[in-house]
Amino acid sequence: MRCKSKTFASSLMIACSCSFLFTAYAEDAIPPPQTELMMGTEDHDTPESIQLDAAKGDANTQLTLAKMYFSGNQVPKDVANAIKWYRKAAEQNNTEAMFCLSEIYRNGFDIEKDEKQGIMWLQKAANQGHVLAQCDLGIAYRDGSSALAKNEIKSFEWLEKAACGGSDLAKFALMVSVNAWQQLPINEKTVDPADFKTQYVLGKKYWKGAQCPVDKKKAILWYTKSAQQGCYQAMNELAWLYATSPEKEIRNGTKALEYARKAMKKGRMLPETIDTFAAAYAANGQFDEAITAENRAIALFNAQDRDGEAKAAERRLIIYQHKRPYLE
Repeated sequence: MRCKSKTFASSLMIACSCSFLFTAYAEDAIPPPQTELMMGTEDHDTPESIQLDAAKGDANTQLTLAKMYFSGNQVPKDVANAIKWYRKAAEQNNTEAMFCLSEIYRNGFDIEKDEKQGIMWLQKAANQGHVLAQCDLGIAYRDGSSALAKNEIKSFEWLEKAACGGSDLAKFALMVSVNAWQQLPINEKTVDPADFKTQYVLGKKYWKGAQCPVDKKKAILWYTKSAQQGCYQAMNELAWLYATSPEKEIRNGTKALEYARKAMKKGRMLPETIDTFAAAYAANGQFDEAITAENRAIALFNAQDRDGEAKAAERRLIIYQHKRPYLE
């Protein structure tokens, strides 16, 4: 997992199970949506002028009007009207409106709870890059419900996307999940063949020598098992290892590109997967493609204010411009 957690998370003691810590933090960390996303406007526009602009089809004004109706700010509280205007904004691809609709329906704020509608809007917002929606969708897949089947792989993927988008809650959840497992003894003989997360963690343990001797062959074995279950983080790790390993017996440009393509397909346009794709291209001598991909990764890292990772990618870009692969 290439996205790094903030330093506060690294100091936490893993004193109980991952699921307990995750649940406790999830309940405490996110303020009720009424207090943040649905409070209405602070502008000096009158309710009448906002109504007129919303009626003309401006999505941002429709969102503002929806918040006003939901909170009762400058207009009488009217949840039905709030939903009407949230929906109009959402239908114009306003992701915050989609997320607000999901919160209203999933939590039953002044209406009858509708989990199916809530999940639909949550997925729409998450698919368009709304970080809070991605985090909530990861949690929803983790827990499962009548409207969404439990799926640990999708939970892991959405939490990773939210973490890379800056969600501290998602970073914490992933840190607890992976680090706690790394600190526990794992009996390889009893690992469920379908347990992609334990397989992924075993790969990390052996690669880094976490409470066990470094064994890169075993690391690749367990990463491969996890990747075969659909874990794109394992695919991305394999692509990176095959592309950048200084050891000739491990380095394999063909496999690097194969796993990079799989990770890109699963991880879409995350800067980590694009960065790995660049390394895989370079490992195969395709330096023009590597340069194009690395420039894209740098732009995305910068857009997410991930300066350290952007600078590291810039150093790799210089190597590719000199027609050399990057080796760790």
